[in-house]
Amino acid sequence: MDIRPYFYYRNLLDLHDQKIVDNLIDEWMHMPETITIPQPYARLLDITHAIKMDVPALFYIHYWFIPVDCADHEKVVLRPNYLFEKEQARKNLAKVEKWITEVLRKLPDGLDDLSKALWLRDVIILNCKYGDSKNMEAHSVYGVAVNRIAVCEGLAAAYKMLCDLCNLPCIIVNGKLAGENHSWNIVWIDGKPSFVDPTADLRDGRATCRNSFIRASDEMAGYEWNRDEVPECKVKNLSNPFIRIGCEDDLMSEIRKHRECPSMTLFLDYPGADSDAYRNRISTQLAFTPEITSRWKVSHCTRRPIIYLDQ
Repeated sequence: MDIRPYFYYRNLLDLHDQKIVDNLIDEWMHMPETITIPQPYARLLDITHAIKMDVPALFYIHYWFIPVDCADHEKVVLRPNYLFEKEQARKNLAKVEKWITEVLRKLPDGLDDLSKALWLRDVIILNCKYGDSKNMEAHSVYGVAVNRIAVCEGLAAAYKMLCDLCNLPCIIVNGKLAGENHSWNIVWIDGKPSFVDPTADLRDGRATCRNSFIRASDEMAGYEWNRDEVPECKVKNLSNPFIRIGCEDDLMSEIRKHRECPSMTLFLDYPGADSDAYRNRISTQLAFTPEITSRWKVSHCTRRPIIYLDQ
């Protein structure tokens, strides 16, 4: 299988560990019983983390349990664990490859980076449901490609894998959203990094919206991540601006300032706005305002103080 990963986390390691990463990737594609790597291997957790983040195609590896079979002063012999029997793992990989081939066959010609990134994002969330978190397959590209149900980790992995194969640099980011563990992506549009979260809109039941597509770092309200590990994103979605509302009295004036925009994301950045009852009240109020309903449909995020206006 041609995986062509965009290496990001691998390149954060030193040269010795990068060589181990390359060796493990090549070996794991063939699913051997043992793998020999050079000493030192003290940073094995960092090495396997880099592979898991950079190479979604290796979804059948048990990254959290890799016993050391034997070691001396020059080398270490690892005995890798696989999440499936080898024959089943090969069949699962073939199913993922078939899905990828079909997606890339349908990719329209001549798309620029932004249009390509959006098309790939829509392919995933318009053909997949969110859920099945207790099933390990939902945490990988297999959940998206075959089962059509996945959680954030699987959705982010699938998006990265497709972007990699379309020459769009993309990485997975792990962190928290509204205090819960979460995974999303950074994709490079015309050489500039920007956040994309395929899961956020899908979990809100909004598969056709793009409120979490192309966002700057300072627009990622409610998200937490290691800012020293990933690049700052500054690209903003001008057709769907992220607008911070400092108090309820400013809501309508801010909407009017952006009335020419087809969509907008309103972050209610004031006390009391994080109540679901409050968001329901504001959404209902806007939904019965003729000035609003003549141009947009109104909805709100279920976990963050955000109101969406979409045409």
